[in-house]
Amino acid sequence: MTLASGIGLLATALFLLATTQLPRQQREASRWGDHTLEVLARVATLEADLATVTGEGRGFLVDQTTDNARRFDTASRLVAGDLAALRVLTADNPVQQRALDRLDPLVMTRIIALREIIERAQAGDASGAMGLARTPRGRVLTGQIRAEVEGMKADEQRLLTERGTAALRGARRTMIGMIACAFIMAASPFTVALLVGRSRARAHLTKLRESERRLRKAAAEAAALAAEREATLGQLTEGVIVADRAGRIVFVNEAAERLHGVKRLHVTPGEHSETRHLPTKDGCGPHPPLDLPLARAVLRRETVTDARWMVPQAGPDGARLDVSPAAARVFDASPEALLEEELLARVVPEDRPNTGAFMRRLLAGEVE
Repeated sequence: MTLASGIGLLATALFLLATTQLPRQQREASRWGDHTLEVLARVATLEADLATVTGEGRGFLVDQTTDNARRFDTASRLVAGDLAALRVLTADNPVQQRALDRLDPLVMTRIIALREIIERAQAGDASGAMGLARTPRGRVLTGQIRAEVEGMKADEQRLLTERGTAALRGARRTMIGMIACAFIMAASPFTVALLVGRSRARAHLTKLRESERRLRKAAAEAAALAAEREATLGQLTEGVIVADRAGRIVFVNEAAERLHGVKRLHVTPGEHSETRHLPTKDGCGPHPPLDLPLARAVLRRETVTDARWMVPQAGPDGARLDVSPAAARVFDASPEALLEEELLARVVPEDRPNTGAFMRRLLAGEVE
């Protein structure tokens, strides 16, 4: 065998090895991407269950029904299950394991504190239960829990980006090696193998470029749709609040900000309403967080049209603002689109004959 033939044979062997290596790399990258998305989904579930625990614990002070206590116990068990599942999913990630080591005692302490409030209320010690609820301890724990959860999400997003970049870099190196082998094979007696190999290399490169093109196009379309949605909802004369599939508020238009007097993003509906402490229609107490229309739409998949509350501010001549909100889950036509929830608020001032004129003044910012 001549030296040229030997080099050609070696190049052919390396080329065939590369054609099998590239699909394996793609499968491995896809597997890690799916794993990261599964962790992010479980973290979102944990956030929703923690919100339910907090809402039902506080809601018991208002309603004091067995349903509140039952839902609190159920949500507490779900939180424990979420933490255990995250332990298993992130067993190979020491950063996430340390985050869970910090998060576990914080969550358990928060649940125990809420359970103590419920038990005191059940025992007839309403003042003691209310005193525990008013301490800053709960807010401090909630802030610490939220910080740990956000840190876990940020780490998974970082891993997703790094793994995607590494997979693309590896695929490009493999393609370069395949092309180099093809050039060597061109000067060898193995021309037939070269033709077959070049065809495969071209097909893989075409697929890679097409995947990159579709990814850029999808990102651009998503950004354009988001900008169009915000521009459209921002022009509506009715208050609009939008939540993502995890129940976090992601958009509040100007009308809703005027009605509520607050604009907070990336919080739950209950946390958003806590800033204003929206009273119920009869004015006897704050609206339970989990009974807010947006919370019902997100967590219970309800379509809400019968809710009422009072906005704690004065309109013209001291008129109070009676708000009749509605909420529903909105599904986009695209199967890949995120699930959104919208809250449309209609303001009806009590004993005010010219409702239309008042609405125009309120939404134009002429009414403080």
